[in-house]
Amino acid sequence: MEMRAIEDIAIGQDLTPPLRPLAFVLRDSALSSHCSACLSTLPPQEFPPFAPSFPQNPYHVPIDTPTPLYCSPSCSSLDSPLHLSSGEPHLHSLLLQSPTSTWNDDSSDLRLSLRLVHIFGKLPQHYRFSPKFPGSMSSGQKNGALERIAGLMTNQWLLHRVAVYETAFSWINHSCSPNACYRFLMGLEDNVELPALRITPAAKSGCGNGYDNGFIMEGDVEKNGYGPRIIVRSIKAVNKGEEVTIAYTDLLQPKEMRRAELWSKYRFSCSCKRCGAMPEAYVDNALQVRFYLIGIVCCQSQSSDYKIEKLMQSFDNAVTDYLSSGDPIWCCKNLENLLTHGHLNNKTREPNEAKSPQKLKLHPYHYLSLNAYTALSSAYKVHASDLSVLNSDIETQKLEAFKMYKTSAAYSLLLAGAAHHLFTFESSLVTTVANFWMNAGESMLNLSRSFLWASFLNLSPTHLEFLSVSTQKCNCRCLGDILEPNSRNMEFEEIKSRLHKCIANITPKVWSMLASESSFLKKIRNPIDFSWLASPEASMVSILEGEECDEQVRMYIFLLSIHCLRYGALFSSICYGLSAEMNCYTTLGFLKEFA
Repeated sequence: MEMRAIEDIAIGQDLTPPLRPLAFVLRDSALSSHCSACLSTLPPQEFPPFAPSFPQNPYHVPIDTPTPLYCSPSCSSLDSPLHLSSGEPHLHSLLLQSPTSTWNDDSSDLRLSLRLVHIFGKLPQHYRFSPKFPGSMSSGQKNGALERIAGLMTNQWLLHRVAVYETAFSWINHSCSPNACYRFLMGLEDNVELPALRITPAAKSGCGNGYDNGFIMEGDVEKNGYGPRIIVRSIKAVNKGEEVTIAYTDLLQPKEMRRAELWSKYRFSCSCKRCGAMPEAYVDNALQVRFYLIGIVCCQSQSSDYKIEKLMQSFDNAVTDYLSSGDPIWCCKNLENLLTHGHLNNKTREPNEAKSPQKLKLHPYHYLSLNAYTALSSAYKVHASDLSVLNSDIETQKLEAFKMYKTSAAYSLLLAGAAHHLFTFESSLVTTVANFWMNAGESMLNLSRSFLWASFLNLSPTHLEFLSVSTQKCNCRCLGDILEPNSRNMEFEEIKSRLHKCIANITPKVWSMLASESSFLKKIRNPIDFSWLASPEASMVSILEGEECDEQVRMYIFLLSIHCLRYGALFSSICYGLSAEMNCYTTLGFLKEFA
């Protein structure tokens, strides 16, 4: 059960046409707000299940049963027959309200299972099985049907909806160093040439063990004419006959965490090249590396292990509390303390810790550090927004909000820089890196265009003058490519190299100003180039002096934001195609008018 390439495939190519789901359902929480057929937001006039061939309430469904709703009669007619014939209306009364039921309040998995049972019941004879699910399975080829459903169910799209796809997608195995990713399409595309299916089951490509009966042939299952379509895309070059893999988990987790999550959710132990590397892959080592304040990697002892565990738990708790409570002030205070001092506050330290010359801290690449940067970028932004809205006329509050926006942008840039360093050793992180660069660019773009600059820094150039002067600060051709989206004069690697060089040149001009409000950020000499970490005696000790917020710095922040957006869009084009780059051009479209 694996998929292989049927030809040589370059990086950034679609491996499949848009694949429609075998079945999909909305989660119970979204049933009242989204159309159960096309997934769009419901209009004021909603439509119930519509099936004129059925008598009214044919299954004697209780009135309080969770019922799909539709945005139009056409959507209702598309989905209603499957909804009624699969037996979904029985769920609420027969199972969910049962005193002995162990199911939670969400019936989406149950409804999806019933739809799959109903759909697989229509398959040719060797796919069919008794409706007495699952106790009366016969032997032979029939006994694979439930296994195939179980396998498909592990590839669910778990947002506010659940979708299951046939083997062209569900048989793509996991790797912690995958060569492919996937994206979803919700709208209909007219007059677009669809890519061919460029992958096939190993058994059919001659690369497998000969097992063939488990593959769902095209036409075996009646495809839905609606639902979230999925496209698989290469993020590395794939040779003919090579297995195509995707990631089932977050690749910025260390090996043991990935393995634990994969076993918990999918019941397998990963043995991919990255997990089996000896010695351990650089990225996995970096995601777990730890050091003391003076830069010495901590020795492994019972005492240090206890302190490491305690510190990691403090980080985990701080991020989890922010995600659950949404308190940005608490998050900023405590995560800053953890990053800077290695503890939450004086009360949480051990009695002898204050006298110890060694204070345990996490490396800037540690996965918990990356999680902290993400949380802090969000928390500072939320805090700044609250200050701006609630105290819009108080100058001191405006200044405080501006400082929060600065720090949020700084953490976004640090996150992008740290992840990019890891990406240079593990190219399968391209999707994550693309998102981080785009987020950093958007954060700095919003900062550079904020009204807060003019409110207390006495900066008064017009927006047009500001844009025009800023765009002239870059001497390379990479900025010109932004302004001409149809121009592909430079190869991908050359554009990438030029963009990164510009980012590395501009960052030192603004970093001190961006990092000036954070005791931790001031110890980061350069968020893009981490070569300073190679010097143990200097690691995380040097304190940067903040620079004054003037018009020159503002223009460099604006220029840096453009390059980060363009850099992120370049990586996104690998994962999502040219449309991702075009979205960046739309974001920066106003530049062309003023450049």
